[in-house]
Amino acid sequence: MGISSSLSSAPPSSSFCMHAVILLGWFGLLLTSVVSGNNETDRLALLEFKAKIIHDPLSVQNNRFSGTIPPLMYNLSSLLTFSVSGNQIQGSLPFDIDITLPNIKVFIFADNQFTGSIPVSISNATNLDTFQMGINKLSGKVPSLEKLNRLTFLSLFLNHLGNNNKISENIPAEIGNLINLEDLRTWNNKLSGNIPFEIGILHKLQYLDLSQNKFSGNIPSSLGNLTALTILKLGNNNLQGGIPLNLGQCQNLLRLYLNNNNLSGTIPSEVIALSFSLITLDLMANQFTGALPIEVGNLKNLEQLDISENIMFGTIPTTLGSCVKLEFLAMRRNFFQGVIPLSLKSLKGIEVLDLSNNNLSGNIPKFLEFFYLQILNLSYNQFEGEVPTEGVF
Repeated sequence: MGISSSLSSAPPSSSFCMHAVILLGWFGLLLTSVVSGNNETDRLALLEFKAKIIHDPLSVQNNRFSGTIPPLMYNLSSLLTFSVSGNQIQGSLPFDIDITLPNIKVFIFADNQFTGSIPVSISNATNLDTFQMGINKLSGKVPSLEKLNRLTFLSLFLNHLGNNNKISENIPAEIGNLINLEDLRTWNNKLSGNIPFEIGILHKLQYLDLSQNKFSGNIPSSLGNLTALTILKLGNNNLQGGIPLNLGQCQNLLRLYLNNNNLSGTIPSEVIALSFSLITLDLMANQFTGALPIEVGNLKNLEQLDISENIMFGTIPTTLGSCVKLEFLAMRRNFFQGVIPLSLKSLKGIEVLDLSNNNLSGNIPKFLEFFYLQILNLSYNQFEGEVPTEGVF
């Protein structure tokens, strides 16, 4: 059955359910290039379809559609929601998307195979609330987006942004204009330069993920202004310097990832004690020195702590035993010394314990026999005495 007959045989309806049924039957045919542009009947049917969905969401996400999106689909000028995520659609975004979709609020094209750059004109789509283009093959520069002050969710992760065969691009300072932004994810691109200080203006930001890029320079102290922040991921970059003290103002942080950078200095006690609700603290593979602050014991909800592969020394603080929800503790490849404190016997839920490649000494505590450990690594230390024989041993 052709497009024209499938549309004309359907009873008239203004409900989204009917439009979705029409869309799924029709859109799959479009993407296999049934419409050649020479069939006037099909053209009229498409115009009829356009009229039917004028104010409804257009969504075909999580299917197996492939091919390209016909130009007509970008001309639904009253469309508010356009979602085709989770398919295998190719092609590039139109350069005049702000003109063709002037009222668009939700634009979700994530998890496809789109190429090319993000059109500069997207900055003029001032009604945009959600813009998700993650998991595609986009490259080039990130537009300023400076006029999108209604934007709350911006997702560009797992692309090739910044890879323009010239100098890698950075995040424009105009990002500070997105005053309603709550979620910003640009991880796994090739973005470089400094993290814009202006991000600290985004007081509504709750989720910030800039990991797996090529950012350098210091962590901007302005991030301490993001008091609504719950997730901060800056790992796998080339960041330098210390952890800003005022990051301790982010009292709602649940997860903090600064791993795999070139950060140095001591770990500030203000940051370690920044939130009773902190669940994950990952500082591995940096150049931190000094002792692990005793304030770590204040993190009563901590489940994962990784300070491996640094230059830290001193003893394991006894206060670590207060983190009774710990499931993952890794301190390998440092210079910690002394014994494993008895206070750690309270960590009854721990599943991974890696203290290898340090200068720890004394006996291996027998209380480890009673833990339900999946991984225990105490190698390359200076332990002595009898090795326990029960449990994980």
